[in-house]
Amino acid sequence: MLKLDKKESLLWDLCSKIEQPKISSKKEVWMRLEQQIDISSEPEKIKNISISNFRWIGYPRFVGAFLLIALIYIPITKIMNTVNINSDLGIREKVISLSDGSKIYLNAGSELSYSKDYDSESRKVSLNGEAYFDVKKGINPFIISTEYAEITVLGTKFNVRSRDDGFEVGVNEGAVKVHNDLQSMELSQGEQIDINPEYPKTFSNSKMADFYPGWKNNKLKLWIPVENSRGPISRAIAYMYFTYNLQNIETVINFDILKRWNSNYPPPPWEIEHMWKIFNIQGNINPFIIYPQYLNNVNNDLLHDVL
Repeated sequence: MLKLDKKESLLWDLCSKIEQPKISSKKEVWMRLEQQIDISSEPEKIKNISISNFRWIGYPRFVGAFLLIALIYIPITKIMNTVNINSDLGIREKVISLSDGSKIYLNAGSELSYSKDYDSESRKVSLNGEAYFDVKKGINPFIISTEYAEITVLGTKFNVRSRDDGFEVGVNEGAVKVHNDLQSMELSQGEQIDINPEYPKTFSNSKMADFYPGWKNNKLKLWIPVENSRGPISRAIAYMYFTYNLQNIETVINFDILKRWNSNYPPPPWEIEHMWKIFNIQGNINPFIIYPQYLNNVNNDLLHDVL
């Protein structure tokens, strides 16, 4: 006989005291099942569903899938069919030759885009920045789309500038048509118009320099400064102009742009601190830093009196 140790004997005694469940008869088990499941009830009849019902059920899913594919496919197709060209800051210019013989000289910090099937049905480009256009005559009009206006030409040489601080078009040869939602104007050789971003739909005539555009003809070595330096540059140039009577600077500097920079970018603390450091050394004060409104609202004679 197998002998159990003390722990095993204790475990055996505990197990023997557990009450075992009573095993019911088959009849009793079946009766319990009948109480829980009504086996006498007939299964519910399946309703007849026509094929047309299934057809309508599938339509919303089909339409949703179609729209999803369209929303994804159309932008991707447009991107794949578009040529995008950037001219980074610091680059003198980038020359773009189009299939119709036209040439575009893209200035620094500018973007140009056009369709890969250019000239098949239309000659349209989009510009953000500045570019000089030498457009060859063609059956389809040449169209330039910008933030401010659209320019339409047949064959000519002209410059377009469309940036955050303004818009301008100047014609060197031929004629162009500039139009937006409110205005339409035709420009011929030697004419130029500007748009102030404060009045983005209004054209204003301006005098075109003899060597316009300066950036293209190597007459102007001024690159577009970064935004946080435009205000200080405008006030420094204005101070030098009125202090030392630099009249010739008007041929290369557009004072409308300087006034715009002065308004859009008021003196930051570091510019004011720098001015007082110069005052302590040289005794000179730039009034356009202390009173920026002088640059925009006071005429030249009064400015000389202030200085």
